[in-house]
Amino acid sequence: MEATANDHGMFGKWLLKLTDIFPMLRRPGLEQELAETKIRLDWQKKRTERFRDRYDALEQRCAAVSDAADGLRSRLYAAEQQAGACKGALQAVCGLAQTAEALKQIYETIFPFLDDGGINLFHAAQEITGFQLYEAFPYEDACGCFEFLDGFELLRYLKASEFGAVAWKPVPGTDCKEAVLREVDESTPAYREFERQLYIRVLERLGLRAAAPVRQG
Repeated sequence: MEATANDHGMFGKWLLKLTDIFPMLRRPGLEQELAETKIRLDWQKKRTERFRDRYDALEQRCAAVSDAADGLRSRLYAAEQQAGACKGALQAVCGLAQTAEALKQIYETIFPFLDDGGINLFHAAQEITGFQLYEAFPYEDACGCFEFLDGFELLRYLKASEFGAVAWKPVPGTDCKEAVLREVDESTPAYREFERQLYIRVLERLGLRAAAPVRQG
């Protein structure tokens, strides 16, 4: 009985020693995990701070862009008011202008802003004359000569056709004839009337009414 009691006592002592040893064995692993967690938290904190700095910078940029947009809207409104006043003045001037020279001078002053490339001028001439490029110049049209021309260059073909300033040259190896444009006599009464009607019509197309009526020719 006494031996058994001693055995139990010795076992109890070893058990107490083991319970003291296990926490000591586990502690280095916990400390390492805690250190790694702390490192991750510090990294996340720095990352969050960087995001916050970027957000603040973006917020400031947005505020600056918003202020700039407000300024542009104010300038645009002022420009629209000025454009409206200028348009009214031009309409009055166009209404007073009657001669081809005066109308042409008005158009040449404003076309860089309202008719860059002169396409409205060419269409105005088409409306007056009923001219069609593909009918008057079929060879050039089939060759694609007109695809990259602006309104002023197309108008040259129209005026040459309408006022008999075209010479025709046979195309070797075909039955076609190629157009050779000559200078139009701009001193004739017919041309002067055409030019007057042309500039009245183009100014109307650009929103500037002219007082003189256009007579269809």
